[in-house]
Amino acid sequence: MGLQHDGGPSVAAHAPRRTFRPAAGAFAALLCVAAAVAPVSASSGDLVSRYQAGDAARLGAAANVRLSATAPVTRTITLARAVAPGARCRLVIELRDVTFSSPPPVAYDVYVNLPHGAVPRGNDPHHVGSLTFYGLDGKASPRGSQALGQLIDVTPAARASAERGTIAVTFVPFALVEGGAGAPKPSTDATIGRIEVRAIAAP
Repeated sequence: MGLQHDGGPSVAAHAPRRTFRPAAGAFAALLCVAAAVAPVSASSGDLVSRYQAGDAARLGAAANVRLSATAPVTRTITLARAVAPGARCRLVIELRDVTFSSPPPVAYDVYVNLPHGAVPRGNDPHHVGSLTFYGLDGKASPRGSQALGQLIDVTPAARASAERGTIAVTFVPFALVEGGAGAPKPSTDATIGRIEVRAIAAP
């Protein structure tokens, strides 16, 4: 199943470290790759409703991202088309089809375009949200399912690199419960089936 939260999908805005903020077809994609106008702001509910209405162009995707319980994992996504400077749209990533054999003992801070060698911090401008596995059963969505995953608005952190045609997403694990001395090293086989980069046009 895709990532979902009780009460339906929502958008995760920039959140303090270790705080779960669940996030939140073709539209006129040229709005995001052609017209250079002022960026648009939107409420979480508005982003989700426009996404569900089909007003979200897929710019690029990565498949089968295997997470680690002990080290950051970064996946760089090459976009099919670069976003025009100042394009009137919001950029979101959707995390879909997380699978695991048992619930991971960690959660993840999510960063976009974190500089190489940078020490991840919750107040870093590249920090866009958090990922936990609460309520998930570890099974992927049925083939052909259109279930909505977790949406994270990454516009401020992603816009500059999206104009160059790439976005790098980093998952940094943190312990849900601190282990004592001699505690076994945490491990996980959790995998994100798809990370999709989408552009949502201004109304």
